[in-house]
Amino acid sequence: MADAAIALLVLGLLVTAVAAAVLPLVLTGRAWVRVPAAALLYGLALVLLVVWVVASYQAGVHADETGTEGSPLGTSGWLALALASAVGSVLVTRASDRRTARPEPHG
Repeated sequence: MADAAIALLVLGLLVTAVAAAVLPLVLTGRAWVRVPAAALLYGLALVLLVVWVVASYQAGVHADETGTEGSPLGTSGWLALALASAVGSVLVTRASDRRTARPEPHG
């Protein structure tokens, strides 16, 4: 890959990581805290982000030690799982909010 393409890819991965970390906070405020499943999914997203960072670092070290080129996408599965967990947290929170919303009285 060209250096510019790799730089854009890495930037995109970092933006995705930040989105996974802040998405539930921005879209639901702290409402996810009162929904156990949403809190669990958000916690899982944060753990998966840490796993992605560690795996990416280890892949980079391995590439340096072996003199090979690593792929920025080599560990992106962890990042995709983190983003899916964050989105799941938002969806569960919103679904809970709809179930607990009280209808307006008529008349």
